[in-house]
Amino acid sequence: MTIHEIKIGGFGKHRDVVINLREGVNIISGDNESGKSTVAAFIRAMLYGLSGRGAQNERKKFLPWDRGAKYGGELSFEHKGVRYRVAAAFGESKREDSITLYNDTTGEIVPVEATKTVGEVVLEIPPETYDLTVYAAQLSSKPDLNNANMDYLFDQLVKKSDRMKQSSSEIIVGRRIKTAMDAISSPRSEKGALDILRSQKEETDAAIQKLYALETEAEQLREEYVRLQAELNDVKDRHASEKPDLAKITKAVETVSLHGEIKSCVTEINRCDEALAEAAARAKKIRRPVSAILILLLCAAGLLAAAVAFASRLDVFSFLQRFSLYQKALENKPTAYLILAGAALFLIIISSVILSCSSSRSRGLKTELFDLEEELSGLLGTEYTYGAKHHSANRDRINAALEAHTDEYKNAKAVLDSEDHKNSRDQEYLAAVEEYTRKIAYTKASADAMNKTADNLGDLEALREQSEELAARIASYQRKLECLTLAKNALEEAYRRWQADLGPVFGSEAGVLLGRLTGGRYNDLRVARNFEITLRSGEGEMQHFYSYSGATVDQMYLALRLALVKIISAPESRLPLILDDPFVQYDAKRRQSAYDVIRQFSAENRVQIILTVCGGESFPRELTAAELESVSFGADFS
Repeated sequence: MTIHEIKIGGFGKHRDVVINLREGVNIISGDNESGKSTVAAFIRAMLYGLSGRGAQNERKKFLPWDRGAKYGGELSFEHKGVRYRVAAAFGESKREDSITLYNDTTGEIVPVEATKTVGEVVLEIPPETYDLTVYAAQLSSKPDLNNANMDYLFDQLVKKSDRMKQSSSEIIVGRRIKTAMDAISSPRSEKGALDILRSQKEETDAAIQKLYALETEAEQLREEYVRLQAELNDVKDRHASEKPDLAKITKAVETVSLHGEIKSCVTEINRCDEALAEAAARAKKIRRPVSAILILLLCAAGLLAAAVAFASRLDVFSFLQRFSLYQKALENKPTAYLILAGAALFLIIISSVILSCSSSRSRGLKTELFDLEEELSGLLGTEYTYGAKHHSANRDRINAALEAHTDEYKNAKAVLDSEDHKNSRDQEYLAAVEEYTRKIAYTKASADAMNKTADNLGDLEALREQSEELAARIASYQRKLECLTLAKNALEEAYRRWQADLGPVFGSEAGVLLGRLTGGRYNDLRVARNFEITLRSGEGEMQHFYSYSGATVDQMYLALRLALVKIISAPESRLPLILDDPFVQYDAKRRQSAYDVIRQFSAENRVQIILTVCGGESFPRELTAAELESVSFGADFS
């Protein structure tokens, strides 16, 4: 792969930047904070897109500083003899990104699946392998390998190494076994045949259990339905047997209504009796003093008449001579007798009027009482003779009739109370009928729903047969899986032995390159499974890489990275190498040696190498550099 042109519309601090590259070694030069690493990140973004999650949120990190700039750009490159152009417009999320790959010779769009990236389609490597081989970020010369991206390296090594062909066959068989095992059982995706069968059996067994439960519940509902129907019929029968006696109820209503009139009439009679008793007591109180006063006054009048008549004969009246009125009466006796007689008559009349008024009140009350008694007798249906002399007999008949009526009233009240209670029972009956009807309807609807659910689940006997068949198939697949597991374990052991041979392959190629970088001082190194290096020192001892200086460590891993690119990519499709400020820790001698090795490596293997270096850093004159203008932080593009 050879990158020809970089066009940045808007990416980080860059806007409308065009960088032309060539085959061989290319240098991008600029001061600190001029955006050299941003250019390298732009190349990766065009090939693999931007991540938008976690602490390293590239999508936010590389938002254009100039808000008017279009987020994205173009990348033109050639791979396996085909020229391509990638046009990208990045959005706030991956869903809003628009990345299009063109065949730059024909202008046709090269289809890229939604789940893949341009790098995966064209370069045929995942982003992890790109970071491992093609791209070395600033101050990260040591490759970061893990089990995921090691698989790709193994595939490439199998193709490149003749002495690994026997082991590669084992690897292929192992992968086929793994594929077969995944086809049988895949715990993560749960799409293996055994997983599907187990899921089907669980569903079938669950359906069987549900059918059992439905049958039990349906039987309970049928029993409940029969019980409720029987109770409803019993309630209806009991209610039908309670027929009301209308004649008896009518008579009871009439008796209760008559009782009110009788009670009112008795109340009035009692009031009259009380009034008569009060009038008699009051008349008695008046009669005695009035009679006494009348007698006294009449006696006084008689004495005065006697005094006038016998004044000359009786000395006892001599004291009256002192009164002039008496003397006048003696002089005119007829007139005196007439006045005294008139006074006596007046007193008698006054007394009679007073006593008459008292007795007339009593007579009025008696008349009212007799009328009320006559009315009450009519209500009670008894004989009544008007008059005071028949009063006692009338009262006896009325009292006897009242006693009989009271008994009738009690019986009538009991009848009506019983009818009221029956009305209450009618309400209870209607409520009970409604409740039973509702429960019966609900029970029937529930039973119908259960029957429908049971029909949807299928025939119980057929489900049992299906469950037994699935159990047999599961057992068969389980035996196959156990056999494949044994084979897989055996091959994995061979696979681990094969992996142990990877170190010499990398170490041999990297040792040659390291010898060139160090002028022959170091060339014997070993590469472990995790790509940690041990290096033979000048004293002949193997030392771990961290025992050496930072610049020497960078030289080790630069040599290893060059070896990886050479081993992994075929001559006709060499991957480029993008190194971001790789010589920060190098002195002038190491830097010159590194440039010589890189130029030689690029020429021998036809590998494009892109280096970013700080402005002012020396590099071979025959190498041209693309200069980046310094852009200060906080620049205002609004």
